[in-house]
Amino acid sequence: MRKLFLIIPLVFLLCFIFGCQKKAEEVAEAAKPVADVEADIAAIKGLLDEFDASLNVGDPERLVSLNYAEDAIRMPPDVPMLRGKAEILEWFKKNAELNTFQLDNVGVDAQVDGDLAYMRGTASGNITPKATGEPQEVKSKWMAAYERQADGSWKVICDIYNSDNPALVVSQPFEVEGFVEEPTQIISDDPDIAAIIALNDEWMTLYNAGDFETLVSVFYLDNPVQLPQNEPTREGKEAILAGMKESREINDEHCDSSITEDVRVSGNLAVARGTDIGTITPKEGGIVFKYNMKWLIIYERQSDGSWKCKCEIWNSNIPLPPSSS
Repeated sequence: MRKLFLIIPLVFLLCFIFGCQKKAEEVAEAAKPVADVEADIAAIKGLLDEFDASLNVGDPERLVSLNYAEDAIRMPPDVPMLRGKAEILEWFKKNAELNTFQLDNVGVDAQVDGDLAYMRGTASGNITPKATGEPQEVKSKWMAAYERQADGSWKVICDIYNSDNPALVVSQPFEVEGFVEEPTQIISDDPDIAAIIALNDEWMTLYNAGDFETLVSVFYLDNPVQLPQNEPTREGKEAILAGMKESREINDEHCDSSITEDVRVSGNLAVARGTDIGTITPKEGGIVFKYNMKWLIIYERQSDGSWKCKCEIWNSNIPLPPSSS
């Protein structure tokens, strides 16, 4: 009987402890800030408005200060990626010295999950070289990844753009060795990051094998968007598959390496960037072209826990060829 009397108070004590712990967890959960996705997207679109305003009045310092994180990456076409706020600022300064801008960037789609967000859109307007005074029409598409900062604000951690205009035809080979620094493959024990790296490796294997049907099935979610360089946007699996098949009918292509350099995950959203290096050989004869591309991909976690590509964009690290027609 004494044992029973001892057990009963112990049971009540344990119930009290666990009850208090559960109550503390509920209080802590209630204290967490409630996600306001609409407000976050509005803040990100506000950054885009500030970007245009600063660019069009020639204020690169304000543009970079308001928009970019300290470790941001910017990926302009035909040059290596810019690493960090200082490099990005120098690039905008040089452009402001050489050109005046009248551009309008429009966000087409945006998504927020926790402390990570992405937006894609289009840019139109004119860039006018100060040396000639002749406006050049701009028609391009872009994608940006954002990360919430310690003060709650949003900053760009990576952005990239490319043109809708057709590519120039290469008329002579040109050397690119040493122009772009060697990319570094990340290694991670995080299961989500490891899964995304493995998916990118599978993409390269299937792409080189020409098994585009399997590639599209494995790699993309049901309504993906692809933003190819020098071509219009492709929406949906069928359009992406058709683009791959059309390209392979014209050229033999081998991707020697597809290197994932960075992956960031928040909830069911992930952002990855990297570099593809390979060779394109025209089937009807012509110049063998060694390419070096940088890319940005948005992944979304599926209901089965797997990751699929929601949107991707790429452009070249290599400068325009010295002669083309």
